Amino acid sequence: MTGSRLRPHPLVRAGYVLAVLAVLAAVAPAAPAGAATCPDLPIRDRLDAADVAFVGRVVGRRPVPTGTGVARYDYRFVVFQEVKGRVGRAATVRAAALRDVNGLELTPASEVDVGVLATRAGGRLVTSTCGLVDAGSLLGVADEPKGGAIKVGIGVVLLGLVLAYSVHRLRRRGRAA
Repeated sequence: MTGSRLRPHPLVRAGYVLAVLAVLAAVAPAAPAGAATCPDLPIRDRLDAADVAFVGRVVGRRPVPTGTGVARYDYRFVVFQEVKGRVGRAATVRAAALRDVNGLELTPASEVDVGVLATRAGGRLVTSTCGLVDAGSLLGVADEPKGGAIKVGIGVVLLGLVLAYSVHRLRRRGRAA
């Protein structure tokens, strides 16, 4: 057997591949426990889709029996600023365990101001971890100037009126001379 090379058995090659995959899986960064996989949509789009949005802080959390095995809570928020819809000074929002933008569980002890995007379902407000955003980002989007097209339209109409008046005055002056 001179000049021939020994080839490893196909099962041995498969073992090498599995070993490499195991090492890569062990080294790859894992997502934090309970991390939500939320769609990567701009806050403006998420705000447009929400029925209610506000900036507030959790002041209470009460478990709600569901019978489905998924823990649900009624979160009580003190509302600092309404961004969309009417909620008053306090709002109760139903959700599974909420995590803030840093991935930490949201409890009354957290004392974190969050932006909440919620929808109405069954007569109550509901949200999820994906419905929580940074309070400053939510307020920044909400404070964007609105009505730009209307302002431009009004400006064009005023410009037209001024030009029409100027042409009218020039014609009258030309006839008088």
